[in-house]
Amino acid sequence: RLVGVSNLPPEQEPDQPAVPVDGSVKVDSLSHEYVPGHPVLRKVDLAVRSGERVALVGASGAGKTTLAKLIAGVHRPTGGGIALGGVDTAELGPIGIRRTVTLISQEVHVFAGPLADDLRLARPEATDEELRAALA
Repeated sequence: RLVGVSNLPPEQEPDQPAVPVDGSVKVDSLSHEYVPGHPVLRKVDLAVRSGERVALVGASGAGKTTLAKLIAGVHRPTGGGIALGGVDTAELGPIGIRRTVTLISQEVHVFAGPLADDLRLARPEATDEELRAALA
């Protein structure tokens, strides 16, 4: 996964990124497909006012995480639109979206193996004793 992330093309930013006016989120007719022809979200509408808290509840596979990732800019929707603070995400650009939304996921990304393997990402040849010294 680290190699895949490092090989991603640079993201395009708008020439003059807009700034959200508040903490609202508006989703209009949002659709998404990970694989063409296999929709996972179909025309979802959601309005969250600034300062409001919302819990997404549903069965596994219902699209909760996909919706959160779309709002956070991790994926781009295949249909519909998202506005953050009254500004379309296309006008915010990737950096503006990241400044506006924080996504805390339960997914395991890099650190799924033993701690020693994770420490050896930085220094593959490290001995067990060197790892203990680094942790100390």
